Amino acid sequence: METLEELVTRAAKGGDDSVDAFTALHDELQETVYRWVLRLVWDGHVAEDLSQEVWLKVAQNLRKYQAGANFMGWLKTITRNTALDHLRAIQRRPPESLCADILELDQPRVGQGTEELAERRLLARAVEAHMHKLRPDHRQVLTLRFFELVTRSC
Repeated sequence: METLEELVTRAAKGGDDSVDAFTALHDELQETVYRWVLRLVWDGHVAEDLSQEVWLKVAQNLRKYQAGANFMGWLKTITRNTALDHLRAIQRRPPESLCADILELDQPRVGQGTEELAERRLLARAVEAHMHKLRPDHRQVLTLRFFELVTRSC
């Protein structure tokens, strides 16, 4: 059985057996990379996607790896940077906006009086005003549980 360093060296050289070496390296460390990413993003589906992105970066940069250096440290750095880039990208996105009409709290209902409609509209505005204050994952849970998801701009 080859050591990780031997697999890395063979994979970085190129040639016919580099694909086999890279596949063996991937098979050996994929679960480790996935767990590292999962600890940072806390979402299994995102962790799967980001793990694959890590392996693409490893494949693209393996020739830059200096033999004899700490491969696991190098791999962990790529993994961490990939996950952090993803988290930064999420923070830069504007938060989902839940408009009162999307919440459908302010829509007239059959048999509803004017006073009840006015109360529901006030409630809709209050919900809309406070939803953006929640953490994105909490906002998503409430949205999925209580509101019809409609993707449109307000």
